[in-house]
Amino acid sequence: MKRILSIGVVVLLLFLSACFSDDGDSLKFEKIDDDTCRVIGYIKDNKNKTRYKIPKYYEEMLVIEIGQWAFRDNESVENIILPDSIITIEVVAFQRCKNLKKINIPKSVTKIKDGAFTDCESLKKIAIPNSVENLGERIFSGCISLKDVELPSDIKVLPSGIFGKCESLVGIYLPESIEKIESSAFLNCTALKEIVLPSKLTEIESFAFSYCDSLEKIVLPKSVTILDKETFHFNAKLKIYCEADEKPVGWHNSWLRPATEVIWSYKG
Repeated sequence: MKRILSIGVVVLLLFLSACFSDDGDSLKFEKIDDDTCRVIGYIKDNKNKTRYKIPKYYEEMLVIEIGQWAFRDNESVENIILPDSIITIEVVAFQRCKNLKKINIPKSVTKIKDGAFTDCESLKKIAIPNSVENLGERIFSGCISLKDVELPSDIKVLPSGIFGKCESLVGIYLPESIEKIESSAFLNCTALKEIVLPSKLTEIESFAFSYCDSLEKIVLPKSVTILDKETFHFNAKLKIYCEADEKPVGWHNSWLRPATEVIWSYKG
């Protein structure tokens, strides 16, 4: 009986060690200054590793960045655990991590740069904390399984291509703070059915909602004074409800396809 208990304790300790230890020895680091460093890659001998827990410190330096290309094209990783020291997730840091299913964005993060999670085809859920002040372009482009997204509550611009080709995204809550939706933000979001635009929104750029095959209804608030060309092109099911009484001067003449039904003076 004692032997069985001893074996059980050893197994438990090994399990706890695996859960709580970090993966500093499996990663590559680069010094930023005397006090800080960034993750710049992973040890190729561990290419089949499915889980990485990024350490908060490496050789007494605070880990504050996931560097450019750090995990790009890692097709084995499924789970990334980031410490609360990370400030920046660099350009294409996790691009084409095709089996990445889970990653936390800690409240220490203030910047997520261009293409950080592009083509992470297995990612289904992401929560971006309010600490993030700077969102890059095409961050989630090609994340074909993404369904559940939380955006920072006070962002003012939804960047270009941020959700392009997110084919499983049915709906998303846009914070009231958003004033501008940039080009191709929801291009080819073929499952998107309905979206509520913020009341402070003033500008929507080209192709922002084009090729959204399932989009059935959208309400354009009176605050929208600028619409670029082809903003709502190739949406066969779409009906657009405009709070304005007529097309504002700042709307491009080709803002939608002529066949699209438009209801003016919409009161909700």
